[in-house]
Amino acid sequence: MDVLLLGVDQPVRKFLREYLTSEAPSRVSFHTLPLEGMKIPKMSRWDLIVIDRKVIAHAEVAEAIRTNKLEGLKIVLTEKGNLHSAIAFWGSGIYSYLLKPINRQLFQLVWQNAQERIRLSKKLSRLQSQWQRERATAAEHQEILQDLFTAHLKMQELAQERTNFLAQTAHELRTPLTALKGYLTLLSNDKVGSVNPLQLELVNCSLHSCQRLLRLTHSLMDLSALSGQRSQLQLQERDITECLQRAVEELRSAAEAKGLQLNIDCMANLPPVRFDSDRMQQVFVNLLENAVKFTPEGGSIDVRCSPYFWDRRTVLETLHTRRDHRQENPQLAINSIQIEVEDTGVGIPPELLPEIFQEYSRGTYSNGSGKGFGLGLAVVRQIVAAHEGRIWAESKPGSGSRFTVLIPLE
Repeated sequence: MDVLLLGVDQPVRKFLREYLTSEAPSRVSFHTLPLEGMKIPKMSRWDLIVIDRKVIAHAEVAEAIRTNKLEGLKIVLTEKGNLHSAIAFWGSGIYSYLLKPINRQLFQLVWQNAQERIRLSKKLSRLQSQWQRERATAAEHQEILQDLFTAHLKMQELAQERTNFLAQTAHELRTPLTALKGYLTLLSNDKVGSVNPLQLELVNCSLHSCQRLLRLTHSLMDLSALSGQRSQLQLQERDITECLQRAVEELRSAAEAKGLQLNIDCMANLPPVRFDSDRMQQVFVNLLENAVKFTPEGGSIDVRCSPYFWDRRTVLETLHTRRDHRQENPQLAINSIQIEVEDTGVGIPPELLPEIFQEYSRGTYSNGSGKGFGLGLAVVRQIVAAHEGRIWAESKPGSGSRFTVLIPLE
């Protein structure tokens, strides 16, 4: 196994050498490039590339990594305060981002998953060479399929371990953050004595940061608790229109403050739906918050709710061709409710559209907005999946976006 260490400092190099040498299934060859005078290595393909965030300063090497001229499974090491900037710079081509100092338990999970990826990549590469030489056999194909299936099961186990790790971390963070928020609120409201204007400004900044961290822990707990599990929902037969109207009213003041028109059009006499009211309102509020955030002043947001026939026998439906099956065949029974949130905002770049529902996906848009943890839409997707529903987005940059949610009646 060939491992390239780019700009990694001595303590981390020592940890990686000791850990990978003991855990790797085969002999590990390390190649280290220090930050000072760093140049692109002659060898272009590596099994694993560990990159310190400071490599950003070396434009030639950084560009080679971003354009995949240096091939291999890439892991970026960064400090907590620089995590967002590292993700914004390196993008989604990086296999994993790890905070320094390295947490051994978390690195073990990442390494186990990476090890499977590296092994499969090598085996598939060998198979491709065999195909080119017309020597691949049915037995070898079967072996590859078996390995892929085994790796898939292993990755499922690792995903569950990661989910448990996130849940435990979020739970441990929530209690001290809640206490800290309470103390800061007391200081902000002069409940424990007066503070001067400068101190009040610092307290309010700290309170705002504390609230953001609490939202993050709640999102992490939502992701770990849901994971598409219907059993985690409080399902009751309700009027989904009322839930949607509550979400609209919650965001109406924010829309009006920005000069946006917020319109809602729900068809009358919609059939009742069995759903979790709190969770579904969380979905609608998140979609509306994004619409308000990314729609410039003077724009509009339209919310629609209507009955729909969902042909669930279709395995894969083309997102860019939307058909109303009721118009094609009025005899088809209504089996779902369709909710649409459409805005006249900046839109979503085509290269980001397939990734927006993934965890930690966070792009920079034409209006410069790119803040957040990239968990909101991931939580939305989990909630909809737990209801056995479906969500997708359609957008063109500069023309706005439309998010569609389908919730089955049964």
